[in-house]
Amino acid sequence: GEGMYSGEFRDSKFHGTGTYKWENGSVYTGSWAHGKRNGKGQCKFADCGIGSSYDGEWAEDSMHGKGVYTIDKERTFKGNFEQGYPTTGSLTFRKGSKQQEKFDGVVFDGKTFVGGNPIWFWSPPLQPRGPSAPCGKSQQTLPDPQQRLLQLSDQSKEFQVIRDLFLETGPAKCTILKIERVQNPHLRAMHDTRRAMIYQKYAAEDTSSLRLERWLFHSPGVSSTGGCDALSFIIEQGFVPLLSGSVHGEKFGMGTYFAATSGYASKYAKFDPKTGCRRTIVARVVVGKYTQGHETMRQPPPLPGHPGQRFDSLVNTTWGPEIFVIQDSVSACPAYVISYL
Repeated sequence: GEGMYSGEFRDSKFHGTGTYKWENGSVYTGSWAHGKRNGKGQCKFADCGIGSSYDGEWAEDSMHGKGVYTIDKERTFKGNFEQGYPTTGSLTFRKGSKQQEKFDGVVFDGKTFVGGNPIWFWSPPLQPRGPSAPCGKSQQTLPDPQQRLLQLSDQSKEFQVIRDLFLETGPAKCTILKIERVQNPHLRAMHDTRRAMIYQKYAAEDTSSLRLERWLFHSPGVSSTGGCDALSFIIEQGFVPLLSGSVHGEKFGMGTYFAATSGYASKYAKFDPKTGCRRTIVARVVVGKYTQGHETMRQPPPLPGHPGQRFDSLVNTTWGPEIFVIQDSVSACPAYVISYL
């Protein structure tokens, strides 16, 4: 909309340092180049909630580079932006004047506005307890490297996001007993590498209509894998297709089977008398481009237009798939374990 500019010009365009005030009350102060916001600057948004602002790098009139976005009085995102959207960084939730909950290494899909939830939460690095703690306050101790599951507080934002994700498509009557975050940095590192490869694979294409990665669900049952509890094996070693069992057999191809909805996955979550509950894994899965699976498929078929490449996953149907079949061990990463009745 119309507004007022005060600052430097070049060739009758905003260029250099200046301030622009929009009619709706939004204000930008910082660097300009050829009439557009470029370089470093701060913008206070009047139409995005009370206290909403961005302070950081700009390119071609969009938030691009490193910056800090104050979403509202309770939420702040600090990290990287691309063409106006957040990609990776840290997300802080404030509760009152002193309490806060911070997540480092959150990942957005590059299409979700900064006020939306990230596609991946990752725990903050814990600092060792000791005299070096600031202001004499002791910090959290480093977790036991063998502790692969960390139970979330039901008051935390992370718990609420995963709970809602599960209940949104979950069984009609369900009582969640606990949600545990899987802490296996080795699996996460391999998954991140695979994720980067998939995005690079389709970098030259318009994938705006695709969901290259998804939250999917897998119920491991109570059977053992090589003498190890199935759930414990997955948390430690990941989803190994050759060792995966499925109630579908290999109806849609050989691999690990995931459900698009928690309700579907819960049908196959067996009651475990040892734990007194059923358990379902929430997994982050890079599905890439998928195609119709068949019981004869030991690997996805060739991908048209990509010489030497294949589809990334198989599905029960390409129109609103309910089942995804992953045929490698790094495209899917166990993220949370939900225990419920």
